[in-house]
Amino acid sequence: MGRFLLLRLLRTVIVVWGVVTVVFVVARLSGDPISLLVAPETPPAEIQALRDRLGLNDPLPIQYAVFLRQAVQGDFGTSLRYRQDALQVVLDRVPATLQIAAAAFAFAVLVALPVGILSAVRPNSIFDNVAMLLALVGQAVPTFFLGIVLILLFAVRFGWFPTSGLGSPAGLVLPAITLGAFAAASIARLTRSAMLEVLGQDYVRTARAKGLGERSVVRGHALRNALVPVVTIMGLQFGTLLGGSVVTETVFALPGIGRLIIQSIGNRDYPVVQAGVFLIAVAFVVVNLVVDVLYAVLDPRIRLG
Repeated sequence: MGRFLLLRLLRTVIVVWGVVTVVFVVARLSGDPISLLVAPETPPAEIQALRDRLGLNDPLPIQYAVFLRQAVQGDFGTSLRYRQDALQVVLDRVPATLQIAAAAFAFAVLVALPVGILSAVRPNSIFDNVAMLLALVGQAVPTFFLGIVLILLFAVRFGWFPTSGLGSPAGLVLPAITLGAFAAASIARLTRSAMLEVLGQDYVRTARAKGLGERSVVRGHALRNALVPVVTIMGLQFGTLLGGSVVTETVFALPGIGRLIIQSIGNRDYPVVQAGVFLIAVAFVVVNLVVDVLYAVLDPRIRLG
């Protein structure tokens, strides 16, 4: 297990380094932030002094070396817009993003797992057909469209939920459904497929032949073996929810990391963009590391291989 974890940690470091490197290069290709920081009538001497202070006149390799040295120490520089530590600006938005992602993930899992299991236990039934049709719709409908429809229907027309903000638990309901719909559909479909495959195995038929009830067969024999691919998609979906909530945060005007990054890209605020993407990348790879460990717990053959 120690060697297994060490290899996964090494891959994690490489992935994070690759992500922040790509973001560093792409951010600087997006344009010069100086034009957004100074007035048009600013004297050239002051502009040059500002560029020198921000290190923008240094060659790109030197800027990259300085960035890596500071990033290893947790220093991503000062936000060009907020005039604060860039990492702290992003960390201030973390609670909102975590709330949205956790609520969306809880919605997806609590809906998808029972639906997927029941669909597999009763294949080709009315429930199965309706559930898979809704899952297909959940994967096909764009997030922004679903969010707008939910706002118009449940916030504007019926007034059951607020249209924006996180002032109360009710404010999480519509964003959670909007963000978690695609994840729920994916998890439900994969759960159904995995369960159908496992329920057709010889050991499941043997358990039934021994006289075990269907509930015992599903819970004690089929579910655990079917969970290996399901855990994969759940881990990937949670990482996606953390980093992919940009549209949801924009539609519901939520103060999360995704919306902050989009605004910072428009403002060419390199430090905030780099800090935000770094945190999302770390969260994503940590989630995947946890998934790998759960693999090894669910199926010891994986770590032995």
